[in-house]
Amino acid sequence: MALQDASEQAYKGISNPVEGTILTVIKEAARAANAQVESGNSDLIAVMEAAVNAASEAVANTPRLLKVLRDAGVVDAGGQGLYTILEGSLRYLKGETEVMRFRKPHIIISDITPTPGATISASQDEVPYGYCTEFLLKGEKLDVDYVRKRLEKKGESLIVVGDPSAVRIHIHTLEPAMLLI
Repeated sequence: MALQDASEQAYKGISNPVEGTILTVIKEAARAANAQVESGNSDLIAVMEAAVNAASEAVANTPRLLKVLRDAGVVDAGGQGLYTILEGSLRYLKGETEVMRFRKPHIIISDITPTPGATISASQDEVPYGYCTEFLLKGEKLDVDYVRKRLEKKGESLIVVGDPSAVRIHIHTLEPAMLLI
C-alpha cells in the first residue's frame, strides 16, 4: 500500500504527469507489490522482489513510452534511480549489505536502439528553464489543489504536494518573487 500511496501522490503532485518517467516505474512497482499481497503472499521479501522486478521491467520499457528517450537510446534516469533504491532496500532486507558495499548498482539497459539520425535539441516552443524555486507553505486548512491551480500559469515543472498544514512547492520560473504575490 505504501508504494501505491506514493505513486498516487506523485501523479497528483505533478502538474503534467508524463508516462515513461519515474512515475511509470513507481506505478508498476506498486502494482506488482499489490498483486503479490492480493495473491495471498504478504512476505515482505517476496513483495519487494515483485516490486523490484516490475521496476526493472518498467525502466527498460521507458524508451517505448517517451520519444526523447527512444531517440537517445537511453532509459529514464529517475526511474533508474528509483529502481536502485528499491533494489538496495531488497538487498538490505535479505541481509546482503556486504554485497552492496562492493558492487556498483545494476544499470538497466533497454533493448531499443536509438532512432537513426534523430537529433535531440530544444524545440522552438520550449520555455526557458528559469529559476528552480522551492518553498514550504505552513498554515491551517491549506488547500493543495487551490495552491496548485494558483501557480499553474506562473512557471514550468510545477510540483505541489502536502496536506492542510504544510504544502511543499517546486516550480521553474523566470520571476520567483512573483510567486509570493
